[in-house]
Amino acid sequence: FLIYSFIQHSIKRELTISRENLSITLRSIGDAVIVTDTKGKINNMNPVAETLIGLTFSEAKGKGIDEVLNLVNAVTRKKSDNPVESVLRTDRTVKMSTQTILVTKDKIEYVVSDSAAPIFNNEQEITGVVLVFSDMTESHKQAQRLRESEERLKLAINGTKAGLWDWFIPAGKMVINERLAEIIGLENSQRESFGFETWKKLVHPEDLIRLEELLEKHLDGRTDFYECETRLKHGSGEWVWVIIRGMVVSRDTLGNPLRMTGTQIDISNQKRIELALKAQMEDNLALNEEYISQNEELIRNLEHIRKINDELQEAKQNAEESYRLKSAFLANMSHEI
Repeated sequence: FLIYSFIQHSIKRELTISRENLSITLRSIGDAVIVTDTKGKINNMNPVAETLIGLTFSEAKGKGIDEVLNLVNAVTRKKSDNPVESVLRTDRTVKMSTQTILVTKDKIEYVVSDSAAPIFNNEQEITGVVLVFSDMTESHKQAQRLRESEERLKLAINGTKAGLWDWFIPAGKMVINERLAEIIGLENSQRESFGFETWKKLVHPEDLIRLEELLEKHLDGRTDFYECETRLKHGSGEWVWVIIRGMVVSRDTLGNPLRMTGTQIDISNQKRIELALKAQMEDNLALNEEYISQNEELIRNLEHIRKINDELQEAKQNAEESYRLKSAFLANMSHEI
């Protein structure tokens, strides 16, 4: 009897320790944990689960999962399958859709990642189900914002028809997209071996010094942004005008640049228009100077004519005065005679 009592006491003590360890483990887990029996009734849960579903363990104890968990699909808004029933039916672990939403009794919605697994005893019999689910709301929002940002960037790039480049500086390797390859007339098969030195060889010799000066300033950290207009040799042999923009996105602990990314836009049409307008302006300036010269010559001629007119007017006045005096003299002589 004493031995039996001792064994019973030892068993109870081990069970107590086991329950305490289980309780400590449940409380220390960062995810929400709910444990049910084989009938799907809740018999344990941790504080994270209490906070997430808005019920205390005493309020949820003995209730079915569907009574405390309102799980719906984020897209269709249809009620999700009961994970406990799925486990008990298949004897296997099941995972909920990544688009599952937990709706609390206060109508607060959480995006959750959920899995349910069977609990086996030593005889490999199912004694219950454990549900573990994480609040993925914030990470889901961040992922959504990232997707929206990427979509806006994609639309912006498509709208501007920009080529993209990613330069891994120490290795000299450049990753470019199809649009950039198209701008410089590069075959897709050549993109894999494309590097900075290859790209630099495409730059027009007259533009290379200025391009390298601006690039060096940015790599040294003296400018926040890199921007340069240059001519690149197209695969067809023609020169295309491009505007290159970019910035260093990664440096080592010593400040040395490791990676630089940016865009390249074909501005050949704009440049042709700009050069044509510049040539037209130069022609207009030349014509204007010619008009000014002709106008100055005309002014000089007009001044000369005006001077001649003044001289003629004076001569006329002198002639008239002479005629008047002559007439008066003749009249006087006639009277005397």
